[in-house]
Amino acid sequence: MKRWILTVLYVMAVSAAGQVCAECLPSSQSVYDETPNQSMCDETLNQSMCDETLNVETGRAPSIYDETGDDETGRDETGHDETGHAPSLQDTINPKHNPQDTINPKFNPHDTVNPKLTTHDIKLFKPDPHKAWLMAMAFPGVGQIYNRQYWKLPIVYGGLMGFVYAISWNNKNYQDYKSAYFDIVRDAANDPQALNPDSWSQSWQDFISANANPANYLNNAQFQSNLKSGKDFYRRYRDMSIIFSVVLYLICVADSYVDAQMFDFDVSPDLSMRIAPEIKPATFANSHSFGLSICMTF
Repeated sequence: MKRWILTVLYVMAVSAAGQVCAECLPSSQSVYDETPNQSMCDETLNQSMCDETLNVETGRAPSIYDETGDDETGRDETGHDETGHAPSLQDTINPKHNPQDTINPKFNPHDTVNPKLTTHDIKLFKPDPHKAWLMAMAFPGVGQIYNRQYWKLPIVYGGLMGFVYAISWNNKNYQDYKSAYFDIVRDAANDPQALNPDSWSQSWQDFISANANPANYLNNAQFQSNLKSGKDFYRRYRDMSIIFSVVLYLICVADSYVDAQMFDFDVSPDLSMRIAPEIKPATFANSHSFGLSICMTF
């Protein structure tokens, strides 16, 4: 009697386990389901229930074949049973499931490309030539700063500072020689006999030695000529310094405009010059000649 009761309980357990296993088949719990927010804990729980169900039905590990190659259903090594039918999907599915092999349903926003950082939204720097030369006209070097050519600033400001110093130094000497020359000419005209030294100007007396007598230089034509030559010399170099500073200023303006205009000009990296000997054969117009050929690649 007890044996019959155990048999009935065993059959009821097997039928209940079969229903649970049918619910956990991949057809209803597929990893590619349209519900990506299914938690991994539910998949693992259902899978463990399937494993226990298969163990109850077959009484062994959830593999298709045992060590002898035949399972309890009588299937051979090819997987066919005695009637020659291939194993079904329920027989061949591997009940052991690794949750790490499935697609992670959790969405990570850091794994996607941010649509705000596209190349269409990134603005490349391209200077405006009109704005560049206007800024260079306003103040020297500003055009080079606008074009981001910072390495040219020492050249620009160094050259301008040098010309400003040259203008200042030459103009100071010019003013000294000019005042001395005009004053000695006036004093010589007012006191040709050199009898009133108190009325003489100090400007031309600064160009003679301390122990010399100013009366000996008042009517000295050579001394007056030297003062005039010095005046003309420093005036000439002052004017040249002004001209060169203006030229440098215009070069800075032109450089800022051209640099902005050619900012995105594609320069080939192959810039070379090759010199090779060349022999020209004799023709009806020219005789046989030798020479050098210069080939420039740019």
